[in-house]
Amino acid sequence: MIQQAFAVFDSKAKVFFVPFFCPSVAVATRAFGTAANDPQTQISKYPEDFTLFQIGEFNDEDGSLRPFPQHINLGLAAQYVREVSL
Repeated sequence: MIQQAFAVFDSKAKVFFVPFFCPSVAVATRAFGTAANDPQTQISKYPEDFTLFQIGEFNDEDGSLRPFPQHINLGLAAQYVREVSL
């Protein structure tokens, strides 16, 4: 099965986090949104500093990794923060 590869970029540290794999962009953006809204994460504490990128594909049947020539920007964590109504 082909898994999509993603990584979060920290603009303050100027580094990417270790990549993670999901079956689709929708699953990855949901996970990123969850992190953006969890007050225990660095992503939630500094949402303007973190951006999610789709960086390639991973074939879990043969172990091959195909990086994309250009990363696909899926947005800042700040865009994923939900407004909470009281």
